[in-house]
Amino acid sequence: MAPHDNGTTTAGQRPRPPLAVWPCAQDGGLAPKAELTRRLISDLSAPGDTVAALCHGEGTPLVQAAVMGRRAHGIEVNPQRFRAAQRRLRDHLSAERRREVVHWQADARAAEVLLAPIWGRTRLVAATLPRSAAHRRDTHHLHADHLGRLTGSAYADAAQALITAAAGLLRPGGHLAVICPGHEQTGGQVDRVTVCAHAAHAAGLAYVQHIIALTRPISGDAAERAEEGSGAPGEQVLGAAHAEAAVTLISPCHHDVVLLHKPAAGPATAVGR
Repeated sequence: MAPHDNGTTTAGQRPRPPLAVWPCAQDGGLAPKAELTRRLISDLSAPGDTVAALCHGEGTPLVQAAVMGRRAHGIEVNPQRFRAAQRRLRDHLSAERRREVVHWQADARAAEVLLAPIWGRTRLVAATLPRSAAHRRDTHHLHADHLGRLTGSAYADAAQALITAAAGLLRPGGHLAVICPGHEQTGGQVDRVTVCAHAAHAAGLAYVQHIIALTRPISGDAAERAEEGSGAPGEQVLGAAHAEAAVTLISPCHHDVVLLHKPAAGPATAVGR
């Protein structure tokens, strides 16, 4: 699967990872984040592999991994989401499949202890990195150990601990996908990706790809619509009054995924299409 950009540089340019764009909301099937995790599991692991989901929310990655024949392990600190994950596993998996799933209600930074049986043996780790308290208004309902309660250096240190734990779970040649969900506040998205990149370097992981996971359907081409006789694209829909809405459209319409690789013999491989 060839990347959109091979990451090479010319003199004077900074190196950059290949960029991929994944339309995760086109077909009206799975919810965008569910489609994203399904594709990560499908592309970066094989049946029989071990997959871990840190900060797994309501358990969708665990269900998907089990349905696709992987052994799934997970950690979620939020008690309400953990209970929702338990219900989802009961509702969507057979008793036999549920035996392939182990998950804990705990701080994911404790993965070395909680997931000791799969330490250094995991093909894929998917970890959701929540935005910091500086970019959210809902900290009051978060669990005391939730990263979303932190800001500044405390947040960066916690993200570092999470990524270091995830790196320890990986077997050589395995991948860590850090998902930074989109939101409506300027600045937080870039901050998380930067924190992620520094933490990955410190953990000895290679930053092999940046994935833009689109969470809104892609509409038809504007030039084509203009040629069909509607005049300037969108002139009947958007005007000057919509400028503020247009500015805030970008971040909520995608998740950033930082794809990291634990080095093994031979070069890392990008997965963008």
